[in-house]
Amino acid sequence: MSPGRIGLILIALGFAVVLAAAALWTGSGGGEAGFAGCVIIFFIPLCWGVGSPGIISILLLALIVILAVAVLLNIFLATSVLKQLRKQSRDEEAWED
Repeated sequence: MSPGRIGLILIALGFAVVLAAAALWTGSGGGEAGFAGCVIIFFIPLCWGVGSPGIISILLLALIVILAVAVLLNIFLATSVLKQLRKQSRDEEAWED
C-alpha cells in the first residue's frame, strides 16, 4: 500500500471520527459546544478554538501530540536517510578499491 493511499485513509478516518463525535455530542441532550482545530503547514502549527476554556486544554494536548509525532517522524526519517548514505558511501569506497 502506497504512502499516499495510507494518508488518504487516515484523513478519511479522521473526518469520520469528528463526525461521529459531533453526532454523539449533539445527540446526548445538550451541553456547551465548542470547536477547536489545528493545521500544520511545513511544521508550523496554526491552531484556533472557540468555546469554553476546556476546549483550549484539549487543543493544547492535540498540538503537543502532533508536534511529538512530527519530531519522531523527522528523527526516524533522518536516521534512515543517514543509514542509506553511509551504505552508499561504503559501497562506493569498496568499488574504488
